[in-house]
Amino acid sequence: MEMSVRINQWLNSFKQYLFFYKDGYFELPYLSNSPDVMVNTFKSLPFTRHVEEEFAIYSNTIFNNGVLRYRELEPGFWIILSEMEFKKNVCTKALYDQEPADYYFLSHFRYSSKLENVTVNNLKIPKVGWSLYKPGTEITGYFNKGDKGISVNFAFNCSWFSSNISIDDSSHQSELNQYINSEQSYITWPDVIKNSHEQLKDIVELLEKPKINSITTLAIKAKCFQLVSNFFAEVTVLKTAQGLNSLPNHEQSHVANAEKIIVESLTNQFLGIEFISKKVHMSPTKLKALFKVVYGKSMFQYYQEKQMNLAFELLQSRSKSVKQVSEILGYDNPSNFTNAFKKVYNMLPSHL
Repeated sequence: MEMSVRINQWLNSFKQYLFFYKDGYFELPYLSNSPDVMVNTFKSLPFTRHVEEEFAIYSNTIFNNGVLRYRELEPGFWIILSEMEFKKNVCTKALYDQEPADYYFLSHFRYSSKLENVTVNNLKIPKVGWSLYKPGTEITGYFNKGDKGISVNFAFNCSWFSSNISIDDSSHQSELNQYINSEQSYITWPDVIKNSHEQLKDIVELLEKPKINSITTLAIKAKCFQLVSNFFAEVTVLKTAQGLNSLPNHEQSHVANAEKIIVESLTNQFLGIEFISKKVHMSPTKLKALFKVVYGKSMFQYYQEKQMNLAFELLQSRSKSVKQVSEILGYDNPSNFTNAFKKVYNMLPSHL
C-alpha cells in the first residue's frame, strides 16, 4: 500500500484520539511499524511543520514544544531524535496497523521531571537510561507538565541487527540474550555508558546542521554506530560481573586477570591464548571456555573489539592518520588494520 494512503487511512481512524483527554492526560497516538512509517505519521499530523532540507519536524502547541530529527543512515538503520518540553500532561502511544513490523527500537533518554520518574508501559524508568523494544511492541509513555528532555531512538530491522550485533547464544549469563529469546517485549537499563552525554551531544550538533551533506551523514552514521556498539558492549560487561560472581573465587581471579592482560596489550598484536593462559596459571582450554561464558565472546574477539574502540577514539580526535593509528596498534600492514576496523564498525576508518 502506498505510504501516503496508508498514513491517511490510519489518521482518519485515529484523529478523534489526537490529544483526547483521559485520566488526566492528553493522548498522542502515532503509527510506529517502522521508522519510515513513524516519521511520515508525524509529518502528516495537522499541528506539525516539516522542514525537509533539515530532516526535521517541528511542533509548538498548547501541549508540547519541540523538534523531531531523523535520518536513514543505511538500509535498515535509522536515527530518530526528539527534543521535547511538555506544557500539559501528555500520554504518547506508539501503535501498529496490520502491516508487518520488523524494527527494534533502542532508546536512549535523558529527562528532567519535577514529579516522579517518567512512566513507560506502566514501568517507572530512570530519568537517564536505555530501553530496547522488540518489533511490534506498543509503547505508552506518560509525561507530566514541565517534563522536558531528549530521546534518541536507534531503529534497526532484524536483518541489520543479526548482521551487525553479535549475541553469543552460549552465554547463559547474558541478560540481553535471555531477553532476545524470551517473550518479554521490552527491557530497560540505567545509563550504562559513562560518556553517553558527550556522544549524544556530538550527534545532536551534527543533526542540527542547516544542510546535511554526504560527509555529515557519514559522521552521524559513525557516531551512532559507535554509541549503539558501546551500549551492547557495556550491557555485556554489566552481566560480566554476575558471570564472574558465578565462578569459584580462584577462577574469578584467573579470568579477570586474563581480561586485564588483554586490555593492557591493545597497542600490540594479540598475545595469544597460550601466552595469556600461562600468565594467569590456567589451562588454555579451560580459560577459553570460562572467558567466553563470562564475556560472551572469544578472547581474540574481545581483544579486537576493544582495540578497534581505541582506534575509533584516536581517529576521531583527528590528531592521527589511519596509517599512524595502524602503527600505534601494532599493525605492519595498514590494510589489515582497515579490514579489522571494518569488521567491527562496518565502515572504513578513512570515513571518520
